[in-house]
Amino acid sequence: MKRFTQQLSLSILLLVFLWNHHVNATSIIATDTITYDAWIADTVLVQSNVYVIDTLIIEGFYRIEFGMNAVLYANGSSASPVYFKPMVGNEGVGWGGLVFNAISYTTSSGLNYCHLYYAKNDSLRSDGGGIYVSDHADLTLQNCTFKNCGAVGLGGAIFINNSSVAIQNCFFTGGLAGNGSAVAIQQSDISLVQNIIANNDGANQIYVYGEGRYLNMVNNTISNNYGAPLYCTGINAT
Repeated sequence: MKRFTQQLSLSILLLVFLWNHHVNATSIIATDTITYDAWIADTVLVQSNVYVIDTLIIEGFYRIEFGMNAVLYANGSSASPVYFKPMVGNEGVGWGGLVFNAISYTTSSGLNYCHLYYAKNDSLRSDGGGIYVSDHADLTLQNCTFKNCGAVGLGGAIFINNSSVAIQNCFFTGGLAGNGSAVAIQQSDISLVQNIIANNDGANQIYVYGEGRYLNMVNNTISNNYGAPLYCTGINAT
């Protein structure tokens, strides 16, 4: 079992498996495979591939940022999903969510059967409580649950800008935002297929501002929310 100190970076070639350890730092640089872990930090900067196959517990309010060519693979199952969540008792504080924010990003990331709970933004980032995506080539979210995620601005669960994202068979509940309590989209190519959006609070549940970009929506269920189901302008929708 390995203990990490501040600014320690592991080579992805080592593929060291972590088991029940704590990382304490103001900023952590991570390149690794995570089986079960708890991090305490303001920011985790991911510089290479990270594989999450069980649970990542967040102790304190911080965000996980994926740098240039860093990739997140989080692949659970219906019987054994992957959890991103705060420690028990810290739900009110929450954590800062996942950030994919790299110019000219060319590598795809994916989350399958993942649960993101109580993710919120802070004064440094008003959009995207659970996931913030900008300038990202390809992100796929499948069979995921976003519960009690919130943003001061756009996208309680997810904010997407200038990116290509596919969201399928996901469940959004308890979200809160000014616009897009579930998903907010700006100038991006998005596919929303067979998602359920229920019991969220905002001016609208899906906010889309496109300027000629593409939105594909198929068999989504939007019910029992406060606010309009959809606000859409300037985009090619099907």
